[in-house]
Amino acid sequence: MASAGSKGAGASTQPAYTLELRAADQRRQIHSSVTEFTSQLREKLDVKRNVRAHLPVLSGATAVFGLLAVHLLVIPRLRPPNFADQRLIEENTMAVVNSLAGALSRRMSKSISPKGHAIADYIAVAAFFISGALFWRRHKRAAMSAFICGGAELALNLLTDYPGGVRPAITLATHSKLDLGLAAVTAGMPEFMDFEDDPEKSFFLVQSGAMTVLANLTEFHPERTLGKRLRKAA
Repeated sequence: MASAGSKGAGASTQPAYTLELRAADQRRQIHSSVTEFTSQLREKLDVKRNVRAHLPVLSGATAVFGLLAVHLLVIPRLRPPNFADQRLIEENTMAVVNSLAGALSRRMSKSISPKGHAIADYIAVAAFFISGALFWRRHKRAAMSAFICGGAELALNLLTDYPGGVRPAITLATHSKLDLGLAAVTAGMPEFMDFEDDPEKSFFLVQSGAMTVLANLTEFHPERTLGKRLRKAA
């Protein structure tokens, strides 16, 4: 009788134990589903935050290059042939555009890595050399100015301690300061080489604005950004 009773008790506890196991499995499945959903939600929120963080950069860059395009494409067609103040208007327009580009980009988040900056630097070098080749037949002074600026930019790139540099003799912090100085030199080339009244001047002003924006949007101290992220995570 005792053995029969023990068998009955074992049989009665067996389904209860099975139910507990099933309930535990269900709880684990629910927990894993909630965890997966939470991680997916966090990823989506991170993507939205990144998009929102880059919206000022995209909108600012779009505004700057839109103004430059208007200056290059629309204003020359609207220009009267004998307008005495045209030179003053052009200089003021490009000065305002470059100042606006610099002011906007300084306030934006530094979203360009040193590697991205290096790629953009070599694109700028190519733009200088290609434009110099195109200017050579019709405007020797503009062509020489483009070659000089392109050579200076290439030398700076090769001597910088970042991806694409050959001899790391210049730090990233120094590179950023030299970039801004080279942008100012590029903007002053038309006046220095005496072709500030010619259409080729616009290329140097556009290049100067682009170089300024690129320097202001580059994170030349990635360790600081990493430290901030680690402090926020902690």
